[in-house]
Formats: sequence, C-alpha cells, structure tokens
Amino acid sequence: MSGHDDELERMLAELAPTPEARAELEEAHRQLEKDLLRLADPLPPADFVGRVMARVEAEPAPSMSRGDLVSGLVVALASAVAAAFAVWSDGAAASVLGSGLALVRDGGAALGSGLSALWHGAPVPMSAGLSLSFMLSLVLMRRVGQAPAEAKVS
Repeated sequence: MSGHDDELERMLAELAPTPEARAELEEAHRQLEKDLLRLADPLPPADFVGRVMARVEAEPAPSMSRGDLVSGLVVALASAVAAAFAVWSDGAAASVLGSGLALVRDGGAALGSGLSALWHGAPVPMSAGLSLSFMLSLVLMRRVGQAPAEAKVS
C-alpha cells in the first residue's frame, strides 16, 4: 500500500508543486467526486410529489368487482346466520362448541405428553424422522411450486 501512496504523492507533486496548490487540487477532486456521485443517483425534481399526487387525484377510484361484492355478501350472511343460530339455540350451540374445544385441548395435551415421552426415550430416531419429514415436505413444496416447462408466463 505504501507504493501506491508514494505514487499518488509523486503525481500530486508533479501536478501541484506547492502545498496550497495540492490542497486546492484535492478539494477540486473531492467536489468532482461528489458531483459524480450525484449524477449516479440523481435527486428527483422538486415538484415530483406534487405531480404524482395530482395524477393520483385525477385517476378514478377503483370500483368494487363482482367477486368482492359476492364474497362480502357471503361473509355478512354467514355471520348473520351464525348470530341468529346462537341466539335461538338457547345455549345448546355453545355447549357443543365448548365440548369440542375441550376435546381438542385434551387431545393436544395427550399428543404433547406422547411426544415428550418419545423425545426422552429415543431422541436420535425422533430427530432423524422429523428432519426427514421436514426435508421431504420441502422437496414436495418445491416440486409443486415449479411451473411446467411449456407454461407461458405473460
């Protein structure tokens, strides 16, 4: 690196013999680099945001599509039916829902207990099985996600 600095000092001495001239040359070089960087990534015009906002205001508002209206109507009707069923069922629906949630909770606790026992009894085979199933699912997701070779993207 020292040879590079010596060469730079020799070139500066040739171009500007006095220290003041060298400082002036270095400042001019610094300004030139700053201007070049500005050219590489120019600033947007001062009225850029105003022009964009004017174009946004001039565009018509997007209308709702038929699919949006249908899906909104389906959601509204389903929630109204569910609310009416909950009101008129005298708590029977809540009882069934509570029993179902309790069953799911108990099943989750049993599954966790079984996995814990398996982990404490055979951690290496379980780790190998989990790794294998994870890798297999990644391979299958990649295969499903690939587009056919003859597919045309537009």
